[in-house]
Amino acid sequence: MSTRKLPKKVLIANLVAIAEAEAAQEHEHRARFDKLIAAIKTELDASADPAVIRTNGLDTVFGDVVRIAKEHLRMRTEEFEAAVASLNTPISRVVDNCPAGKDMRVLPEGYPREMLMKPEELRLSYSLMTPAEEARFISEAGSLVGYDAAQIARAGKSLRAFEQARRARLSAEADEAAAESRAKFDAFLTENHRRRREYEATNPPVPDYVIQEREWLRRQRRPMDFVGVEVVFEH
Repeated sequence: MSTRKLPKKVLIANLVAIAEAEAAQEHEHRARFDKLIAAIKTELDASADPAVIRTNGLDTVFGDVVRIAKEHLRMRTEEFEAAVASLNTPISRVVDNCPAGKDMRVLPEGYPREMLMKPEELRLSYSLMTPAEEARFISEAGSLVGYDAAQIARAGKSLRAFEQARRARLSAEADEAAAESRAKFDAFLTENHRRRREYEATNPPVPDYVIQEREWLRRQRRPMDFVGVEVVFEH
């Protein structure tokens, strides 16, 4: 293997080529980053139901957005939050999973420190959630990831409001289902009564003596009823 040094011009040309290739790759990553954000925004604007985040996999797509920003574009926190600010809509929230930027869990004595996540792992750790999910996350886990007391209190208040709205919606849905069931049963009774009237109009009533005879026959013991009965004849 030759150890001869390359001319300065060749080295410069190689460095320029590497820089151009990296710039081209960064341009491609940025284009995909912007494209994914625009696609998520379109889906959110087309729906009024927060469930679209899960049903359409928007949270998974947002995970790709975070990965590109973190691994390829090396964005700063402020730059990333500005880029995804449009995804904060009436049905969605961009939530910082760890504002503290470090793993704040307290490990029991004897557990290896390697179990704690490194700061680089927690850098640009964001999720796309519904407003109710954001409120639940901050109110329940906020103290563990770095949210302050005021933020946790606001989240708890919002969560209670969301829970009240959810219970009211479930109650309204139950009332609607019960009303629909009653309407179906009433329609069944009405139709059954109509058919009975039609039958009575086209068929003469059964005479009383026929009804009595049928009742008498129904009460009589059938021949098969005597199977297995021991009969004793007296001499």
